[in-house]
Amino acid sequence: MRSPQEAGEWALSQEDKDEKKKLTDKVLQSWMRNNPQQASDWYMNNSDVDSEKAAVKITQSWAMNSPKEAAKWLEGQNLQDNPQVVKALVQNSTWQDPQLASQWVDKVGDEKEQERMSKQLYSQWKHSDKKAAEKFLDESPFGEDIRAELEPKDKKKNHR
Repeated sequence: MRSPQEAGEWALSQEDKDEKKKLTDKVLQSWMRNNPQQASDWYMNNSDVDSEKAAVKITQSWAMNSPKEAAKWLEGQNLQDNPQVVKALVQNSTWQDPQLASQWVDKVGDEKEQERMSKQLYSQWKHSDKKAAEKFLDESPFGEDIRAELEPKDKKKNHR
């Protein structure tokens, strides 16, 4: 079996642009499981996609396995104010670490997107820790709207 570095070099040597992109993405996904820091460094330095798209892809992969480490990496890359990268962190950490996701949701982008992501986060979180999810909504500027929208749906589900 090839080392990640060898697989990466082979992927980068492909002449077909679409094949090269597909293979470099696969190398990143695989490498992220074992050594995310090394994989992210390699991808940021070698990917043909722009740096924001590369950072989004890295954050997506990393946050699924280790949200706290992904957040540290994001801050280390000075990307904490990039709405697309932060959105990738929130979306991919919501299931594993909703508390972490809640700390980042206000940096996702415009208010509409923040509300949408807050609703998604609350909807998932309430199943694993209702008290924490309720506290999140209490502190959210969108809490009342989210409750008003979701409570009638929740009551209908409970009456079936």
